[in-house]
Amino acid sequence: MFNLVNSPLPSGSFTVTNGGAAQTETTHYTVNRATGAITSVSAPSNGNALLATYDFARVVRFADSNLSRELFNYQLYNFGVKLAQVL
Repeated sequence: MFNLVNSPLPSGSFTVTNGGAAQTETTHYTVNRATGAITSVSAPSNGNALLATYDFARVVRFADSNLSRELFNYQLYNFGVKLAQVL
């Protein structure tokens, strides 16, 4: 079993390859999208690496919620906008 660093995983955003060959969910592996746990049906061949590619989501909010639209646009295009993760 392998655990992904980022979870939960949105549906449809997950692929696994074994030595470059695409793997099929439920045939070659299972994945718990809530926890990010991948369980391989069989071990990869000697020397092959499993590679998981996926999207993940984080709920964030603007760190400063008191900006006018004009100031927000100015900061967005010139400096970036700071985000804070919502736990």
